[in-house]
Amino acid sequence: MLRPIFLIMVAFGFALASVSDARADMCFRYQKSGGGILVAKAKFPMGNNTCQPLALYEVGGGLEGAATGSICQDVAGATVVFHYTYDACEGTDSYHESATCRLQLQNGDLPTTNSTCRGTYIGGTTVATFHNLGDAILEPCDGNSSDFLVKNDSAAQCLKAPGFSHKAVDQMGVFAPPNVGGAPSKQ
Repeated sequence: MLRPIFLIMVAFGFALASVSDARADMCFRYQKSGGGILVAKAKFPMGNNTCQPLALYEVGGGLEGAATGSICQDVAGATVVFHYTYDACEGTDSYHESATCRLQLQNGDLPTTNSTCRGTYIGGTTVATFHNLGDAILEPCDGNSSDFLVKNDSAAQCLKAPGFSHKAVDQMGVFAPPNVGGAPSKQ
């Protein structure tokens, strides 16, 4: 009698494993206004009324930056609230962007069908806010696909922007790093 119960448990385990394998990494992008694609090595769907933190990297047409964020699925399973803070690595000027988007799910799953986003960006000396309707999309992607791999380049990649270093800022007295294990730092 123990044998049929064992077989049922094994079959149930395979069914659970196949459900979790069906989950996909997430890719976020602005379809019309451009930029790169932010890839999150996180799984979706998450479940109604749940949230998770995200670490994202950029591929395909952006400034090779990275972002952190969070994503929450509403209690009805119809919408996700996605917040990100992004910093660029390439370019002649520094670039920072932060936004919150509400994205409509399609039958509780990706890809999303509609969106609204509101955010702020700082590029060089420009600071601006933006409102975006129907441009953002969150879709499944394979973070292990050759199209979505973390780019293999030099650790010096972020030094392409001329005229800035933490040391130069420190000498001007604007930034004083904390003193670790020694005399008090002078500020």
